[in-house]
Amino acid sequence: MHFAIELSGENLALARAEARGAIAAITGKEVELTFDGTGAFFEYRKDVSASLAERLALAWHVGEVQASAGTIEDAIDAAPCKVDKTITARARAKRLTNEWGAGDGARAEAELGEAVAKLHKVRMKAPDIEYRLLLGEKVHLCKLKESIDRASFEARSPTKRPFFHPTTLHPRIARALVNLSRVKEDGKLLDQFCGTGGILIEAVLVGARAMGSDIDRKMIDGARLNAAHYGLKFAQLKVADFSEAVQLFGKVDAIATDLPYGRASYTARRKPDKVMEEFVQMLPDLLTRGGFAAISYNFPIDEMLVPEGLSIIEELPIRVHKSLTRHFTALFRE
Repeated sequence: MHFAIELSGENLALARAEARGAIAAITGKEVELTFDGTGAFFEYRKDVSASLAERLALAWHVGEVQASAGTIEDAIDAAPCKVDKTITARARAKRLTNEWGAGDGARAEAELGEAVAKLHKVRMKAPDIEYRLLLGEKVHLCKLKESIDRASFEARSPTKRPFFHPTTLHPRIARALVNLSRVKEDGKLLDQFCGTGGILIEAVLVGARAMGSDIDRKMIDGARLNAAHYGLKFAQLKVADFSEAVQLFGKVDAIATDLPYGRASYTARRKPDKVMEEFVQMLPDLLTRGGFAAISYNFPIDEMLVPEGLSIIEELPIRVHKSLTRHFTALFRE
């Protein structure tokens, strides 16, 4: 099957990296992706659209590609056609690049609508099938398979939880970090700086066994409260310094964490850069072979600090707001 993911444009580099990680977590291997603007395309033998829609945060839709061509007309003409007036359908168009104008989108939708009307009964609300023309360097005609429930992430906004702290990541960003870690369903994921539990909540929601620690008891109590608010449970939660993780948790399949920084973060009087260095040095002892760590920090991680047995596979600067850029780094345990 040939899949198309319509990515969010809010941070395209992170959205692409998240898609790679989520697909790897679902399929168990690194699958080759091609990108066309805000579209990501890949082939896989099984239908993974539902699993992808459940995992992805920085995306809108997952579809199955019916045809790709150089023009709108050729893409429509190349699609397999079967007349069935018992099926209801509608047409939609989406611009993947800015090279297409708003008028192009309207024209594409109108032309696709005419073609769809010849095959099926048109229904604009809740049809059986939605055909989507994706306008990028190529024109891709897709059949919508699944849509991402983006409203659910807003419903879990940190300010809507019973326990709040200003350093907490937004659920969409926390989910992207979990997907960068490539944790599989039922895999063990650890966050040694779990704070209010935001990353762990997203890990549980993708089916992982989420474990966390924090040196501040108030944070641990708050994390439990937040999990209970959503009817969730963490596999383990400990009041502990991050350096105790090997003794407390043993080997884990994945790590996803937002490393402490600035005055709002409590790190037992250690400087944040020293915490980061010590944390990275621990990773080979914590991760199983073939495991991944996804780290958010306010500077890039120097490759000179990465110990033997680990390799950086992704490093992305993410602008959080005007005065803060975080760097998302994914590391592989060889």
